[in-house]
Amino acid sequence: IDALAERRQRQSRKKQLIRQLGSKYRDVTEMALLELRHEGWLDDGSLRGVNLTGANLSGANLIDANLSDVTFWQADLSEAFLMDARLPRSNFNSANLRNAIARGADLREANLEFANLAQIHLEGADLHGARLWRPNLGGVHLDDANLSNARLVEADLIRASLCRANLEMAYLHLARLDRADLPGANLNGATLSGASLREVDLTRAQNWSIGQLASAEALEGAIMPDGAQLRQEGTENRERIDGLTFGEWKAQYLATHGGDESDIRDPR
Repeated sequence: IDALAERRQRQSRKKQLIRQLGSKYRDVTEMALLELRHEGWLDDGSLRGVNLTGANLSGANLIDANLSDVTFWQADLSEAFLMDARLPRSNFNSANLRNAIARGADLREANLEFANLAQIHLEGADLHGARLWRPNLGGVHLDDANLSNARLVEADLIRASLCRANLEMAYLHLARLDRADLPGANLNGATLSGASLREVDLTRAQNWSIGQLASAEALEGAIMPDGAQLRQEGTENRERIDGLTFGEWKAQYLATHGGDESDIRDPR
């Protein structure tokens, strides 16, 4: 009887802490987070699918947290810490936010390095200055998101949707955006050095330059801002696409529109 009473008490305590984690007051969420970590409830799946809408988790230490399927709608996760920089890079323990819903969430300056963000919903989220080194962003929804000044180094953005996303001054070095959708995205000053943009949809992209696109590692099969699709050789994993090479498209575009590689283009 005593053991059963103790289990019920612990379950009641867990539910109370989870409710407190959804508070809009930072001191309340901070204490709840400490207790949840102490009890081992932060990484054991206890938080999976909980509703943390509007929670104030700014600057929170979410290392190892299992937050898959959690709702963070309009939550404050600014400067939240989701990895431990003190550990060797091979031993990073990152938060799992797979399938989480973070529409309209504040993730400014958040550290999301190595985080599992597969299938997360980040429509309209503010990721200004966020750090995303090798995050899994496969199939992520980033429509209308603010990624200005964000660092997406070696990020996996395959099949991601970034329609109308703001990538102004973003750093996408060695990022993989194969088959991603970027129509209407603001690319002003974005660094695309070494990025893979195979079959990416760049139609109606704003504030881009030819020199900027030329710095990408791959553009085969990409749909350019003017709607032309580039050539792609057929392979076992990719279909053959007939069209111009990037060099041919660049020469044709400049002959038609004038200017040089450094000119910023805006279809509006």
